[in-house]
Amino acid sequence: MATRKKKKMIYVTGDGTHYPLYEADQDFPVEIYKTDCRKAQTAHPEQCLIALGAKRNRKVEGAWIGSGKDAYVAFKKLRNKPAHVKHFTINAKAAKIRDYFDTHKGVTSQVIILSAVTAGRTRAAPARRSFGGGGAESSAAGRRCATRPR
Repeated sequence: MATRKKKKMIYVTGDGTHYPLYEADQDFPVEIYKTDCRKAQTAHPEQCLIALGAKRNRKVEGAWIGSGKDAYVAFKKLRNKPAHVKHFTINAKAAKIRDYFDTHKGVTSQVIILSAVTAGRTRAAPARRSFGGGGAESSAAGRRCATRPR
């Protein structure tokens, strides 16, 4: 059986810049301040409150915060690493703060966490699910439960 070659993922920004895309393996803390509310724009992925807080970090080149659960942070080129983008998930607390800002235009200063990606939220997870590779459906217990009604 031939093994499938893993595709290299690329993130393309709005201005056409290409970055290699990796899944985050650690959480990323973002400090947001009350004064950011003046510059932040509602429903704008690059100028929202969380993106402005992320860009304050000296290692970050850009940030794109989605309206769902996905966030992408571009990191600058360092000595041993090229510039790259990491995919994070937005946890419930961060989503609540983002949505509150979009409706009320004001938040208090605080630290929020962009979470590392879980196995089910990775960019490759939908492809793995569509091929039906493994899981409870293919186990003996799964077949027994599926064939015999309870």
